[in-house]
Amino acid sequence: MLIGSTEPATQPTLGATVHLHLAVRLFIASSGSYDPLTRKYPLGPESLSVEEAFTLKDLELAQYASYVEQWQHFGIKSTKDFLEKLFDI
Repeated sequence: MLIGSTEPATQPTLGATVHLHLAVRLFIASSGSYDPLTRKYPLGPESLSVEEAFTLKDLELAQYASYVEQWQHFGIKSTKDFLEKLFDI
């Protein structure tokens, strides 16, 4: 489901969303100013260790999966904003 979807939530989805509110709020509070989804990462993996390259790939995939490129269109400026919109907090 895309961020701007207007489809109504089904009852199981709504229940799962409400159940996760506390976990999302805890995540937001614990992350502070660290926001890996809004950071720009180096393009060349030549200088990275194997572990750093895997971590970089994971972060790039997380950015893709959370539609970071669409955030500006919806007024989303941070992972906090994204999670609040996603879980309707």
